[in-house]
Amino acid sequence: MAKCNSCGFENVEGEVFCAECGQAINQAPKAPKAPEAPVKKEAAKPAKKEGKKLNLSKEGLKDLFKIIDGTSFFEKEDIEKNKIMSLFAYIGILFLIPMFACKDSKFARFHTNQGIVLCIFYVVAGVVTAILEALPVLLFVFIKAVFFKIIFGALIGIIGLLAGVVNIALLALMILGIISAVTGKAKKLPIIGNIRILK
Repeated sequence: MAKCNSCGFENVEGEVFCAECGQAINQAPKAPKAPEAPVKKEAAKPAKKEGKKLNLSKEGLKDLFKIIDGTSFFEKEDIEKNKIMSLFAYIGILFLIPMFACKDSKFARFHTNQGIVLCIFYVVAGVVTAILEALPVLLFVFIKAVFFKIIFGALIGIIGLLAGVVNIALLALMILGIISAVTGKAKKLPIIGNIRILK
């Protein structure tokens, strides 16, 4: 197990980033510990694991948008061999190409995980947008009052505008991911980079 130096979370061996706090795990060899004096144990209490809370303060938002670079944790040969293949991970369903073609590459799996998360966010955004735009349209068709038709028309426009903003943000994340893969970097995407699907 690799212990995170930031939060102390026990991560699976070989992980580059902490699954709990998202910080890079220092995998430098540790000096052997000196034997400790025995300590009298009290009644064991069950450990209470607290979930990571969303911090909306200024510092918390900075952490949310921070781009963490874990390139140093990957082998240079792996990066050079798989960086072109890794760019496909960010182009929708094409994440399947590096997923199956580069199974043994940690670098490609890192980018494939980022691409899968991005693809899931694209699909969820599309479904939510379709549902939110369909409801006012249906109400617009079936309600006879002109006042409500104006409100529903405005609502359709607002939803379309918000959907456009979300799609532009996801496109920006896709471009950041492609640039990271092609330049041989292992940078987590802002906001969604800490989500892990592939082990």
